[in-house]
Amino acid sequence: MTFINTIIKELRDTGIKRYGLINKDGRYFENNLSLSAKKILLKMIFENKDIPVNSYIKRKLGNSDQTLYIYKIAFNGFLICTSSTDIKIILDKFVQIALKFGFLLYKYFKSQKSSIQSQKISVPIQKISAPPQKTSVTLQNRDEFTTNEPITAIILSKNKDFVPEPVAWIPMSINEEEALRIATKGLVLILGDTDKIKECYSLIHFLNRKQIGLIYLFEIPNRTKLASATLTILFDENIKKIIFANIEETEAEIKNYLDRNRKNFNFTNENLKLLQDKIVSILNRPPIKLEKISHIQKPDSRLDLKDAMMKEIKKIKKPKKIEKKIKKSKLADEMVRAIKKVKDEV
Repeated sequence: MTFINTIIKELRDTGIKRYGLINKDGRYFENNLSLSAKKILLKMIFENKDIPVNSYIKRKLGNSDQTLYIYKIAFNGFLICTSSTDIKIILDKFVQIALKFGFLLYKYFKSQKSSIQSQKISVPIQKISAPPQKTSVTLQNRDEFTTNEPITAIILSKNKDFVPEPVAWIPMSINEEEALRIATKGLVLILGDTDKIKECYSLIHFLNRKQIGLIYLFEIPNRTKLASATLTILFDENIKKIIFANIEETEAEIKNYLDRNRKNFNFTNENLKLLQDKIVSILNRPPIKLEKISHIQKPDSRLDLKDAMMKEIKKIKKPKKIEKKIKKSKLADEMVRAIKKVKDEV
């Protein structure tokens, strides 16, 4: 794939010799890492898979001059590399790659999920317990569903006497009953106590789903009078800060979408998918300013053998301290008994 080759070339030009692309489920794609390194890194990916997009973790590799970087370049994947190059140069390169290829990588990780060319590394269960993969499911009697997507659902509905009627929705794994429940809850929350139709939007927390809802109420032509319709977009609550940071651009994209389709009410599952892609592209985009990339401070799961050895030595020393305390305690008891004996004799 051409853009993957371009990414690898840009990494090498920056002085990065070891690199890898891996998705949230632990599947490696383009990389030149050793098998042992992959297994170690796999554990770190599972431990940090939910860090915000455009965040990074760094680890010093023992006594060498190399530093390990794990950069979340997309909602569903990471860029891993080791380098001795200055950190500012590395982070600047991350931003450049993410700006040009971040959304393409998001689509790439998504489309290549079950590719034979990708490589899934198996690890001993007792050492690393991988979290269960989340999948979209059709719901009948439950009030929540999970998905690997930052946007978990989009429902567009007409409102007749303030009762929504779903017209189009994604993903298709949601049945009509579930789409109606989501649309109804969104409409009730945005209307509140008023019965007036006005074009507005609101960000609402769907507590029982652990999701953030962006509800957009808008007018549509309906023969001789205007009627209302509702666009409900559900996001994974883990990206709420990213949503708030990009709300203006997201709102502008929604308005453009509605203006293009509301006149003839041309809302379909296909163009909802296009809207989804455009919003994800906005949310996946890194900040242009380098200092805004988040460095995630995590307890250092050292790859340094010296630290691991020192911890074991400390564990061995602890029992000796306890023995000294026991000896002191016995000596004190003997002194008390001796004093008591002298008193009794007197």
